[in-house]
Amino acid sequence: MIFLKELAMRRQYLLPLLVILMFLVPLLQAGNSPAKGLDGRQQSMVLVSAYTANGDLERLRPALIQALDAGLSINEVKEVLTHLYAYIGFPRSLNGLQVFMEVLEQRRSRGITDAEGKAASPLPPSLDRDAYGARVRADLAGQKEIQPPSGVLAFAPVIDTFLKEHLFADIFARDVLDRKARELCTIAALASLPGLGGQLQFHMGGAMNCGLSPEELESFLDLLAARVGTQEADAARTVARKVLASH
Repeated sequence: MIFLKELAMRRQYLLPLLVILMFLVPLLQAGNSPAKGLDGRQQSMVLVSAYTANGDLERLRPALIQALDAGLSINEVKEVLTHLYAYIGFPRSLNGLQVFMEVLEQRRSRGITDAEGKAASPLPPSLDRDAYGARVRADLAGQKEIQPPSGVLAFAPVIDTFLKEHLFADIFARDVLDRKARELCTIAALASLPGLGGQLQFHMGGAMNCGLSPEELESFLDLLAARVGTQEADAARTVARKVLASH
């Protein structure tokens, strides 16, 4: 009888403990799970792209150092700056490359050796650039079927050709950066410039179609607010709400 009473008392205390553990274990596991936002490499690409786009060369310099310290190779940073010219023009892309040259020279003078990294592989001579670019653009738009040109692209067909054969083929086919990284750099640049909401919406959707998660998008917006500008971040959040509603 005494044994049964002790067992009943133990059960009386153990049951609440078990209930508490049932709630605590998932919380502890969530607390130990890796962050779902942008990692250091991605954050540095966002900042390099934003400051190159808006011409803030003073802030670009430490952002380039941050990128190298985060593990980006020289060729990866070069590729980010080269990729951007299709969205922000040669002058600002060239300015960014000039600052990067100076940063590398300063680091070498201090005995810092940065990894050169992988160079872009040559494109196959047989590549059908028109078909390849059309497919990439459709993938970014989340379209299974390639759509015929319409609107501005039908009005000025040569722009459609340049987009397909140069931007989405010559540039996107280069294997130094993957599509997700390219789209992340693109939305960082577009969000840093006024009046580009339509293009930002397309490429923000493209980034998500390339694997950017809602958590990473939120991290991107927070970084934009903290390091680029609240006005730019607020405008980008308005676009992001539209994109998230359709994904």
